[in-house]
Amino acid sequence: PVHLHALVGADQYVLEAVATAWIRHSWLLVGVLMSVMTAIAAAFIIYVQRIVHKPLHILSHAFDRLEEGVLNEHIHHDHQDEFSYIYERFNDTEDHLSRLIDEVYVQKNLTQKAQLKQLQAQINPHFLYNSFFILSRRIHREDIEGAEEIANHLGNYFKYLARDQADDILLSEEVAHARSYAAIQGARFANRLKIDFRELPEVWKSIVVPRLILQPLLENAFKYGFG
Repeated sequence: PVHLHALVGADQYVLEAVATAWIRHSWLLVGVLMSVMTAIAAAFIIYVQRIVHKPLHILSHAFDRLEEGVLNEHIHHDHQDEFSYIYERFNDTEDHLSRLIDEVYVQKNLTQKAQLKQLQAQINPHFLYNSFFILSRRIHREDIEGAEEIANHLGNYFKYLARDQADDILLSEEVAHARSYAAIQGARFANRLKIDFRELPEVWKSIVVPRLILQPLLENAFKYGFG
C-alpha cells in the first residue's frame, strides 16, 4: 500500500506539472492570438480608411466645391476600382454642367444684345427726324443760341450711340446721354412741360449698367405722360 500510494502521489504530481505547463502555454497562445488579431484589426482599419473613407471624403469635398459653383476641379484617382468609375462620372457631369451653363449664358447674352441693337435701331430714325425738325425751326426763327444748344445735344446723343464700346456702361455716362435726350425732347415740347433733371449722386456714378437702360424709361414718360 505504501508503494502504491507513492506511485499515485507521483502520478498526481506529474499531472499537475503538465497541466500547469499547458496553461502557461495556452496563455502564451492567447497572447499571440490577441496580438495577431489586433494587428489584423489595425490593418483592416487602415485599409478601409485608405480604400473607402478617404475616397468618400474626396468625393464629398468635390460636391461641396460644385455647390459653390466651381466646375473646373476634376477628381484624379490612380487606382482602377469602383471609385475610379464614380470619379469619371462626376468629372463628366461637371464638364456637362459647365457646357450647359456656358451655352445658356452665351445664348442669353446674344439675345439681350440683339434686343438692345433692335431697340437702338428703333430709336435712332424716329428720334432723328424730330430732332432735325426742332433744329430747323430754331434756325428758321434765327434762334442761333437755341439751335447751337440743340446741335450740341444731338452731337452728344448720336456720338454716344455710334461709338464702338461695350454694351455695359458707367451710370454717369448713361445719365449724361439721357440728359441730352431729355433736353431735346424738352425743346420739342417746351410749351407743354418743364424738365427738372437733377444731379446723379456721386456714390452711384461708378455703377455699371446696360447701355440705353434709361432712354426707354424717358421715352415712355414722354409718350404716355401726355396721354
